[in-house]
Amino acid sequence: MAYRKTGQRGRGPRWGGAGPWRAGAVLLLVAAAAGAAGCQQSGSYATWTLQPRFLVTEVEHFRMCLHADPEKALPGRMTPETAAVFHEVVDAAYGPSYPDGKVPPVIFRRVWRYFFDTSIYMVHYAGPKSALVLFYNPYADTAALLRWDETDEGLRVGDAEVLTGDYLRGRHKPPYAPAPGWRASEGLASAAVAETAYRTAEGFGRTFAGLNPPSKEKIETMSKAEVEALLARLEDWRSHAPGMAGSDARTGNRACAGVRLRLNLLALDVLKRAPQRQSLLAAVNAVFDDLGAGRAAQVLSRAGKTLPATAQAIRQADPADWGKQALVCCAVARDGQAAYAFTTRWDRQNAFLCVSFAAGGEQGTWSPTRIDYVNCREYARVRREQESGNPAGVAARRNP
Repeated sequence: MAYRKTGQRGRGPRWGGAGPWRAGAVLLLVAAAAGAAGCQQSGSYATWTLQPRFLVTEVEHFRMCLHADPEKALPGRMTPETAAVFHEVVDAAYGPSYPDGKVPPVIFRRVWRYFFDTSIYMVHYAGPKSALVLFYNPYADTAALLRWDETDEGLRVGDAEVLTGDYLRGRHKPPYAPAPGWRASEGLASAAVAETAYRTAEGFGRTFAGLNPPSKEKIETMSKAEVEALLARLEDWRSHAPGMAGSDARTGNRACAGVRLRLNLLALDVLKRAPQRQSLLAAVNAVFDDLGAGRAAQVLSRAGKTLPATAQAIRQADPADWGKQALVCCAVARDGQAAYAFTTRWDRQNAFLCVSFAAGGEQGTWSPTRIDYVNCREYARVRREQESGNPAGVAARRNP
């Protein structure tokens, strides 16, 4: 296989001359006073200690620890009660497959390493000493919401919840479909994943808009009581999430999230084990083998529907960098006539490649038809321009 398995790290090419969005950069910064970092109230009571650059550094370190061993990293940064949320998700999805209901630790590690390795994250600053950080996996349409707090021991996760993307997009009551939201869309799978991620990010911002901190000028005039009220409001962040204070929404979201993650991992396993899917894996391997060997022209001649800008970027990419892609999702269309393979990189989870395949004339064969490259951050920027009525955004939307 010419590309790395899920989770392996690497550095790689710039696409089309555009500067890369560094790993873990904030996709959506919904904060009216993010620039107020470091401001203090007279009397030095309301110190803004949670500075964005420190939070991003800590979150990146957290992700690296999760990559090494989720079973140790999660309890190491949060209370046992908070860490138990992640065990509940895995137990709900995998427990019925084991007679005693006890899921082996290797399963727990695989699920959460996959989730965090392939997720983008978003930050919502909600107070002088706290922030909500949303990890979102666009392939499984699943999210983990973590509340980070500044404590005497440094930054810690004070609360956590696992959600479906559906919930953040406004469907607050279960049940949810086991398939990710993007599978219900018609047309290009790459555009469906990008659009679903964009809608989820927008929904995250709307859901917690009430937690936006006041302006720098306001903070500087706040009394001790007002600051304490602000912090208490963050402690009660679930009151801003419709239905999340009740057990039905929590249980339904956690159960569905676990199922979606399991199904994505199962689909990757089936590629290797099921004879009827091994030909698809061979087709995926052939694409990346050829790209890694410098045969981009041959690949593009087969994938003739690839957009010109993407084709140009593929031709210019260093062949050695194709080995740093990780196959993270593979889906077959309902009619069995098309399939989609998604790859990304451990150090640039905000962007992905999608190779579309068509079933060949001979039974069980697959041929690439198109390769799409999507940067979720840029896609979100274009969509916001489009929705604001910016003609440039509308034009750019035609070539995501």
